[in-house]
Amino acid sequence: MKESLLQKKVKQAIQERYATGVWYYHPMDRTQRGIIDVILSFYGIFVAAEIKTDLIKNPPTKLQEYNLNKIAATGGFALKADSVEELINMLDYIKTNYILTNRNR
Repeated sequence: MKESLLQKKVKQAIQERYATGVWYYHPMDRTQRGIIDVILSFYGIFVAAEIKTDLIKNPPTKLQEYNLNKIAATGGFALKADSVEELINMLDYIKTNYILTNRNR
């Protein structure tokens, strides 16, 4: 599967599953190196995800890794996934353990 098709499926799955709880942005400007594939406001939490068709054979670039690390260091969630299911599972984990838990306090 081409990476662009996987990114399209990711966007569709996120929007279908979380509807009004998510703002989704996929940067189309590919002239700037190191930009993360998916940028979300996920129930008010900043989430960035790098989507690859195979993280083993095609890992994020050094600049993408740098940006993911900076996002995590500043309190955002920085994710890497190579399937729709993997990313949805990570978002479900964030929703259950960070969003719903904090709302009940």
